[in-house]
Amino acid sequence: MNYKIDILINEKCLIAECPSYDKKTNNLYWVDIFKKSIYKYNFLTKKTIKRNVNKYVSYIIPSVDGSVIVGLQDGVYKYNFEDNTLLLLGKPQKYDPLTYRFNDGKCDAEGRLWTGTTAFFEETNNSCLYKVNNLGNFEQMLNGINVSNGLGWSPDNKFMYYIDSGKKLIYQFNYNLQEGKLSEKKVIINFESEDANPDGMTVDADGMLWICHWGGYKISRWDPYKKEKIGEIILPVKQITCPTFVGEDFSKMVITTARYGCSREELNSNPDAGSIFILDIAGVSGIEPNLANM
Repeated sequence: MNYKIDILINEKCLIAECPSYDKKTNNLYWVDIFKKSIYKYNFLTKKTIKRNVNKYVSYIIPSVDGSVIVGLQDGVYKYNFEDNTLLLLGKPQKYDPLTYRFNDGKCDAEGRLWTGTTAFFEETNNSCLYKVNNLGNFEQMLNGINVSNGLGWSPDNKFMYYIDSGKKLIYQFNYNLQEGKLSEKKVIINFESEDANPDGMTVDADGMLWICHWGGYKISRWDPYKKEKIGEIILPVKQITCPTFVGEDFSKMVITTARYGCSREELNSNPDAGSIFILDIAGVSGIEPNLANM
């Protein structure tokens, strides 16, 4: 696999996560979970805007109305970069934000938000995956989760893919896009042999899965139909968190990384940990990310 790796933004994030891209504005967004910060980077001006939201933040997704949707520790909010305001859209019933926090979140092709939780100490298997409708109402779709993480859909929207990092499993569901319903749950990838935890994920135009290796210095490409790994790319840092495709033709991939969980020796030998990387991978492109419709 021929590819080129560059550092797009040397930000030294503690845990950079959930990059998302808006083709219309050419903006890239991401979060730093434990620094409670959200970021916006414009590819034309090459300027980065950083804002603190004062709560643990898990994902940021551009919306069709020009705002962004952010997942904070206690619920889902609409954020306006222009006036630096947050508007609570909703939160689950009987949800304790001192025990749990939200983790990865993405929207399907109809603009519905899917987002899951994890316990702060990640020792339990009672986290959940929710579907959030446009009124901010949370519907629990899965429970018994350890660390709810990467999400993605096949290019034809017939399948949804989902990662439980703590269990090192990647699931496939039949997906009813019109109704936002899951069926036929099955394990398609077990990460036990990878010596790392699966973290964030994206799907390319060929329907292949790209999965980040937390603790593994790499991102790997998987065929969900054959259930096998078909390639991997080694990165110069240990904690690889989440990918997304960017650009006019979505021919480049942005990957977020983290410094959290690295020893002093590892940080000395991997000084770019926490940076935002950009990859140009020969013959690989993505599909346009889904915007929120909330």
